[in-house]
Amino acid sequence: ALEELLARERPDVLLVQGDTTTAMAGSLAGFFHRIPVGHVEAGLRSGDPQSPFPEEMNRRLTTRVAAMHFAATERNVRVLREEGVSEDDIFLTGNPVVDSLRMVLERPRQDGPIHDILRRLEGTRPIVLTTHRRESFGDVMSGNLKVLREFVEARPDASLVFPVHPNPNVREVSRRILGDVPRIHLVEPLEYFDFVHLLSAAWLIVSDSGGVQEEAPTLGKPLLVLRENTERPEAIESGVARLVGGDPATLRRMLEELWPDHEWIRAMKGVENPFGDGTAGRRIVDGLESWLARRERLASAGANA
Repeated sequence: ALEELLARERPDVLLVQGDTTTAMAGSLAGFFHRIPVGHVEAGLRSGDPQSPFPEEMNRRLTTRVAAMHFAATERNVRVLREEGVSEDDIFLTGNPVVDSLRMVLERPRQDGPIHDILRRLEGTRPIVLTTHRRESFGDVMSGNLKVLREFVEARPDASLVFPVHPNPNVREVSRRILGDVPRIHLVEPLEYFDFVHLLSAAWLIVSDSGGVQEEAPTLGKPLLVLRENTERPEAIESGVARLVGGDPATLRRMLEELWPDHEWIRAMKGVENPFGDGTAGRRIVDGLESWLARRERLASAGANA
């Protein structure tokens, strides 16, 4: 379908965002049609081709075929330079996820599932959980869910909300371990508007998501990252996030240490977001215009030579 679309429309530029297989396939399609590809969220690297899988390899391959690289942070820019990408093709923009999140927060909450969820959390310290990565399937995910269940069961003022990913590997184990437990709420995946407002109500976020690592600093929420490594170390360095690794015992220890310690929670209020200031969209447009104008100048100079 994408091949047919590109052949029919012949766009001047193809933009892809992120590290999904769709983004990688889209960048290859653009390359094969000789359409310049712009990569948003360029330069993210975990350093391990197997983790996250397949995202780490997807983004490396996308870098190889992209003509423009829109990097969220100085670290991402540095990675691209070290990999041989021309300075003229790299643009420091921040991440548009920050733009989107700020736009959502400016809108009033609407009637819908989020209102019922938030009412059920009143009077508790809510933990918001998301987990779906392949690296977490099996014993690691089961162990983490058991730790969270036992943590909530032991504390009457703790609660947990888990928007359950549709993958059967996640659904089965979540129902088995977390189903029918008081103050643990398994809900269907939420629309982005509702999800952002759920995160903003959290006492703590526990997640293996990449995007949540960018959303937590914007919201000033502490985050435990259920991964061995991260392509977003800026979240760790800013103090917003802590890396749990793959051992559920580490998650248990971190939760127990955090519960009576309010300093980390308070410290979140003053954290500067390392992933942007909400103007990434404008900077990406500026970068596109600059790159296309430079290409036109070079083409004109070549024609007149």
